[in-house]
Order: sequence, then structure tokens, then C-alpha cells
Amino acid sequence: MGSAINELKDQNVNYDINKGYKSISSGNADKALQSISSQLDYIKNGRYIQSNRPNYLVDSHTDTFDEATYQERKNKPYFRKEEWICKRCKGQVYNSVGEIIDYQVPLKHSQKCSGLGKVDLLSQNGNVAYLLEVKTRENTESPLRAIMEIYTYWKQLGGKEGRHFVTHHSALRNATTLKKGIVLFEGSRIHKKLMEPDNKPLWTLMRELEVECFLAKSTAGGDDFIEDIVECKL
Repeated sequence: MGSAINELKDQNVNYDINKGYKSISSGNADKALQSISSQLDYIKNGRYIQSNRPNYLVDSHTDTFDEATYQERKNKPYFRKEEWICKRCKGQVYNSVGEIIDYQVPLKHSQKCSGLGKVDLLSQNGNVAYLLEVKTRENTESPLRAIMEIYTYWKQLGGKEGRHFVTHHSALRNATTLKKGIVLFEGSRIHKKLMEPDNKPLWTLMRELEVECFLAKSTAGGDDFIEDIVECKL
């Protein structure tokens, strides 16, 4: 990760297209945005590691959500809230992204393959499949990190057509286009940060990279369940 951090210190060094997002923090986000914006051609056309799994659907992801286990673990230390929220979304149908058909989709196809993570949510709306990066209400990261993370995964899965991915995820049906977006809880810190007027350069980057923004509408009782996912207009 050290090399990726160095790339954010020197705009003359190419951004690490496979790992660079991991080095983006609230403290260096402005400088990182300048660096990324100056290297858009490389970021769009560089050679990304390509995920090549024989099947992207993990067997256990077909199981019914275990509410009892969730309630047992939710108040324990190191509880992975984001992962459980995503699990709860499976099978839900949302206005802007269609049906959530999978969660925590792994990209890594071998133990030797570094730099490949997991997609929080996968949805399908007609012939369009969406890769979605979810950030909980408590998240304190820069919006730029979420944007570059999901863009990186999208490129590693083949980009707009994503031919290998859409034909090797057994829950997808006749998807021909692969899109990507970030999902932020409405009114959260990261949502408010993104919407600040001086963040227009970040909005421009999102349009350049075709990363969509969605808002998670939570229930009145809290953020354990996403009631709806709607478009966020920038």
C-alpha cells in the first residue's frame, strides 16, 4: 500500500489503478482528487487486474437471512454492520436499482491474486446490472474513496459490458450492461460532505467516470434495514 500512498503525494507518478483507492482518506482527499483528475485518461484506459472467477455466486449467499444471529452479533465488538445491512437487502426491490440479487460479491479468483476486493451489493434492473458500494451512516471516509473503489471493481470485472462477470454470476439473467454506483445513507456525514457546494470537482469526476449516486432511505427504527434506494441528483 506504501506505493499507492506515494502516488498521492506526487502527481507526476501514475495513480495505482488497482489499489490507489485504498490510500484515499479524508486528510488527503483534495490532493488525491487533483491527482486523479489529472490522470483520467490513464485511469479510464489503463490495464486493470481482471477478475476471472468460474462463478461469482457464493453458495451460502442463497441461504435465508438469519435474524437471530444478526440480533446476537449486532452489539458485539467488531460487528461488521455494513456486511449485515447488505445481507438484509438481498431479495429487496428498490426504485432506482431494481432487485438486489447478491451481496459481498468476491472478485478474487486465487490466493495469489491481490488487489481484488468484494462488491457490497449486486442488483439487476431489466438488462442492467449494478455494482453498488454501500457506506453506513457512521462512515467517516471521503466520498472520493467510495467512488474510486467501485470504479476500480467495475473495471476489474470488465467495465461496461463485463462479459465474463455477467455470464458467470448464476443469479444474473440476461444482463447486457454493467453499471456502478455508491449508496450513501440520506443525511449521513458522507452524504453531506458529497453535497457541499465546493465539491463540484468531485461531481464532475463522477460524471466523467459514470459513477452514479444513490441514497439509502432507512426505516424509522434505525439503519438496520434499507427501506428504499433512490437516485441522488448532484
